[in-house]
Amino acid sequence: MADMNDILGSDSSSDAYYIPSDDEFVIVTENTYPAHITDLKVIHTKIRSTGNACIIFKPVYEIATEAEEHHGRTVNSNGIFRYGGGSPGEPNRNQTSGNRAYKDFLDIVNITPEEVKDENTGKVAYSLPIITKEDIYGVPVMIKVKHRNYEYDGKSRTAADGILISAWGDGKPKSQEDDLPF
Repeated sequence: MADMNDILGSDSSSDAYYIPSDDEFVIVTENTYPAHITDLKVIHTKIRSTGNACIIFKPVYEIATEAEEHHGRTVNSNGIFRYGGGSPGEPNRNQTSGNRAYKDFLDIVNITPEEVKDENTGKVAYSLPIITKEDIYGVPVMIKVKHRNYEYDGKSRTAADGILISAWGDGKPKSQEDDLPF
């Protein structure tokens, strides 16, 4: 029976090398780019001051081939917060102002939250669903890349953060089959 090395045609004991290059890493330039959402990182946490549940959604954007530069590169979002707790009749500050960014995000990726009308006041609230990668994969969007400086191991570094601006009006959705290597 053939083992993995026979199948792959490689020898696991063969040498491997890394050759440094002058143009090894180029940070994505600050600019506005057409992109597709290709991944979603989700962090469940609690707000220290209130104890309320909070979910941070961090989409990963792949710059589209239509971009003049950096196409194919991925850029991470700093995060879009979804605050929990309370009810439509008793909103807290986080639900009214903090969840606006999450509601705007849902609008851009074309997910319509359910409207809930308070029977006593008549005010409308939106029930914000928890999204998954499958809900937003391949959605064409416009992002702005901004640089953020930080320190790691005593060294100053720069990260490129993707900030969601809007839907990419004439952009075509990307399917997961587009990412298959074969």
